[in-house]
Amino acid sequence: MSFPTITEIKTFVVPGVSEGEGGDYHSQKAGHWIIGQISNPMSRYEQYKASRVSWGINVLGSFCVQLTASDGSVGFATGMGGPPSCWLVEQHFKRFLIGADPRDTSILSDQMLRASMYYGRKGLVVATISVVDLALWDLVGKIRKEPVYKMIGGRTRDHLSFYCTGPLPAEAKRLGFWGGKVPLTWGPADGQEGMRKNYEELKKHRESGPDFPIMVDCYMSLTVRRSNLQRNSFLAHLMTLEVLHPDAEGYEKLKAALPQLKWTTGEHEYTRYGFKKLLDTKSIDIIQPDIMWCGGLTELLRITSLASAYDVDVVCHGSGPYSYHFAVSQSNTPFTEIICNAPDGKSVKPVFGNLFLNEVMPFNGRIELEKLDAPGFGLELNPAIKLIDGAKLLTPDPEKPLGQAASAASQEPKAEDRRSCNTPTPIFCPPDSIYSTVNYPIHLADQKAASQVPTNFHLTTTPLNGSIGGIYPSSTSTMLSSTYKFFPPELSRVHIALFTNVQNASELRSRLIKASTMEGEEGEEEREAVNFAFVDAAPITSLLHLQTAIQQATLASTDGTLRTKTVHSEILWISESIKRFGISDSSKSVFVVRVTSPELSVENILGSMKAAIQGEEVPIEALSEITDWPLVCKYYKVSNDPAVVELTKGSKEESQKFSEEAKAAINEIVVSSVAMKNVMS
Repeated sequence: MSFPTITEIKTFVVPGVSEGEGGDYHSQKAGHWIIGQISNPMSRYEQYKASRVSWGINVLGSFCVQLTASDGSVGFATGMGGPPSCWLVEQHFKRFLIGADPRDTSILSDQMLRASMYYGRKGLVVATISVVDLALWDLVGKIRKEPVYKMIGGRTRDHLSFYCTGPLPAEAKRLGFWGGKVPLTWGPADGQEGMRKNYEELKKHRESGPDFPIMVDCYMSLTVRRSNLQRNSFLAHLMTLEVLHPDAEGYEKLKAALPQLKWTTGEHEYTRYGFKKLLDTKSIDIIQPDIMWCGGLTELLRITSLASAYDVDVVCHGSGPYSYHFAVSQSNTPFTEIICNAPDGKSVKPVFGNLFLNEVMPFNGRIELEKLDAPGFGLELNPAIKLIDGAKLLTPDPEKPLGQAASAASQEPKAEDRRSCNTPTPIFCPPDSIYSTVNYPIHLADQKAASQVPTNFHLTTTPLNGSIGGIYPSSTSTMLSSTYKFFPPELSRVHIALFTNVQNASELRSRLIKASTMEGEEGEEEREAVNFAFVDAAPITSLLHLQTAIQQATLASTDGTLRTKTVHSEILWISESIKRFGISDSSKSVFVVRVTSPELSVENILGSMKAAIQGEEVPIEALSEITDWPLVCKYYKVSNDPAVVELTKGSKEESQKFSEEAKAAINEIVVSSVAMKNVMS
C-alpha cells in the first residue's frame, strides 16, 4: 500500500490583536510585559523606547499551515508571518508540496530554500518555510500514528527540564524552574546611567538566591564596548548572557574579555549557513535557534549535527511542543526554554495561547516524556479560534496565476476607452458612453504634488448629450450602473445606489465583521450577501467624489497595490481613514457600491443590495440634501483654505447655510485630493 500524498495546502492567520494565540507570541494586549520597555535595536530612538509594539514587533502576526493527505490525515503548524507568509505559500511553495510524499522532508525543505534563495535566505521567507516544514512532520506523525520525537532519533532521556524567561526570576524559582532569564530594560543609548539601572535591577534579581542561575536576554541591543564596560559589575555574577548581536566576530572579543561567562546566541539566525558563521568564531557556548524561524525541524536537525562537531550545545528558543520533541530526541540539548506568557510575568501559560486545546505544559519545571506520546506534535486545534483563510487575504486570487493578473494590469487601454484621460496613469477616467469632457482645475496645496500632474487636469462631469447615461431605465430603481472598458472584465462594471432612512446600520456592521471570519459554505454565502462597499453618505460631496474613490480602488486592485483586503474595502479609503467613511452604527444615509463583472445582471445586484440594507432607495441627486458640509470641512481640513473661508463666513454651524458656491469650492478641493492619491502613492 502506497504512502499517502499531499492533496491540499491551506494557510491561515489569527484575526486581530490576540492574547498570544499562534506562533507570534508578541501579539499581546497592552500592559503585557513582553511588549513593554525592553532594550532592543530600536531603543536608541526615544519615541520607540517605551513599547516594542510602537515600532512593529507584532506587525506580522501569527501564521498557520494546514496540510491534508490523500487518506484524510491533517498536519497543522503555526509560526510567525501573517498574510505575507500566506502569499509565499500560496504563490510559490505550494507547487513543491501538492502531490508530494510528506516523508520527503529533506528534498522539500531543500527545494523551498533553494527556490527562494534569490530573495530569501533569512528572515520572513525562512520563517515561512519553517512552518510548512513543521506541518509536514506533524502530518507524517498523524499518518504513522506516532510522535515526532520517535521519528527523529527517539528518546535520549525520560523528561525535559526548563528555565523560564520572564521579568521576575523569583516567580520562576517559585514555579519550580531551575533558572530564570530576564530582559534588560536599558540599552547603550541610555549611557552609563542606563547601565547602572540595569545593574541595580539585576542585583535585585540576584536575591532569588546564589543557587538559582540568572541569565540575561539583551535582544540584539548591546555592543561589544557596552558589554565590556560591565566586566567588573553585574556580569561577573551571572551564569549566562544572551547578547544576540548580528556581529558574529564581536563574540570573539566578548569571549576573550569575559571567558567565565557562557555566551549564547542564534534566536534570530537562520539555516545551517548562518549558524556555521557563528560556530566558526569558536566563542559561542550554546546556540539557541528558534525552530519556527530557522528553517523548521528538518533544518534544525542539520544545524544540530553541525553544532555537535564543534561540541556546542543546542537549546531552542522557546517554541513550545515543537522544540520539546526536538530536545528530547537529541544528545546535545541539555535543557529547554519556556517563555512566561502571563501579562504580569508571574505564571506560565500555553506558548500558543488558546490556539490548541491540549498544549503540553511543564509542571514544577519539567515535562515527563509520556506527555509527548500523541501522534505528530500532539496538538489539537481549538475550534473556538476562528482563523482567517489566507487565500481570502490575497490579491489576486491565488487560484489564478499571478502572471495573468499582471498581464491584465499592464494592458494598454485603447484610445477610445481612454477618452479624456490624458495623463500617463488614469487617475480618473469616465465610464464608456456616459460622460463628455470638461476642464476641472485641481486644487493643489502640495507644490511637490503639483509638479507631477498637469495643473489643469481633465476630470469629467457633464452627462453626454444630456442623457442619463449609466442609469438603467427602471420604474422602481435609480441605481447607477457604469462600464469601464479599460479595467479587467471582472472589475469593469460598477453599480451605485443611495439609500436613506437606513434602519439596520448596526446590524450590517456586525454582519461585515462576522463574515470576515466565518468558514465553510455558510461563510461563503454570508460574504457574498454583504459583498458591497457600504459608504456613509454624509462625508461625500458629490457623485464624482465617490466615483473617483471607486476608480482609485479598482486601479489598486488591478495593479496589485490594494492596502486593504478587497476592492470594496479599498473604496472606503476615500481619504485618510477607513473609520471616517465606513458605515457606522448611526449611519442613516448610505451609498451601496458593487464592483463586478458584466455577467451579473442589474436585477441580481439590486436585489442583493435591498436584501442587505433596510432603507429607502432614492435618486443619487438627493445627495445634495444629505452631505454634511461642516463634517467634510473637518475631515479634509479645508476650513482654513482662503477661498473656503471667504465663502463660508458664518456658515460653520449648519450645513444648509453653505452657499452653492462654497459647496462647489469644497467639492473641488475634496475631489482633487482624492484623485491625487493615485499620483502620490
